[in-house]
Amino acid sequence: MKRKSFAALLLIVTIVLAVVAGCGSDNDNVTLQDDNATPQDDSVGKTRSYLFVQNGKSGTFVDNGDGNYTLTINGVSSQTIYFSDRPERDTGQIDMQTYLNSGCFDNTNPPNAAIDVLNGEEGSDVVIVELLNPVYNSDTATLQYMARILEDANHSVAIFNEQRDGSIPASFGSVAVFIDDCSDITVGCGDWTGAEAGTVSCCQCWHVVGCDFKPDCCSFERCQNKCISEYTIGNRYLQAPDGTWVESYDSWEAHGGGYPYSYISK
Repeated sequence: MKRKSFAALLLIVTIVLAVVAGCGSDNDNVTLQDDNATPQDDSVGKTRSYLFVQNGKSGTFVDNGDGNYTLTINGVSSQTIYFSDRPERDTGQIDMQTYLNSGCFDNTNPPNAAIDVLNGEEGSDVVIVELLNPVYNSDTATLQYMARILEDANHSVAIFNEQRDGSIPASFGSVAVFIDDCSDITVGCGDWTGAEAGTVSCCQCWHVVGCDFKPDCCSFERCQNKCISEYTIGNRYLQAPDGTWVESYDSWEAHGGGYPYSYISK
């Protein structure tokens, strides 16, 4: 297994950790830097992608016998590190439980992740998985997931495809988990009468309080334009989470979509 490119990634992450180490403490829910990305043309997809990093002192990866594994990380930090690639270079820390509640872990389309056993032997030190059902215990500094092994990663953890081994030891020492960004969402397209023409897949953006449309990354308008492109301009209405057909982000938010806190800009 070739480790050169992965070593370079670890160096980048080490630098990121050093930069954000002074940005927050265990008493902070989140520390954010300025976020001034410019919206792109509606014809393009996601314009920003995040990678999340969780570190632990040891862990286990136990086969449940049903195709699933239980990943347990001990001595885990109470903060999750996040960062985005060029040109925004947005970095920060977020309280572990706040991150786990932020909408990334949808069981219908869970995030990909790379588990890297930092002192593991070549051939059994990197595995690509889906992560589900996170449980964090702050008293014991323990984090647990259900995991499913994948052949290939996608999105922001695709770089690990070249390093993946397909397995890691059942128990191990220092570990880093690199987690993918928010998954896409399937949205119904229809007309003002509520007649559905079909569905489209639209990207979502991560923010500290959830996965949703956000104009500097993914937007309601881009998803709406996909409906128009796939069907007709008359089918520009999107089906909101509560089933209502809406024509604007404000209406989407009013009918079950959007971030739950008003201070997040739309």
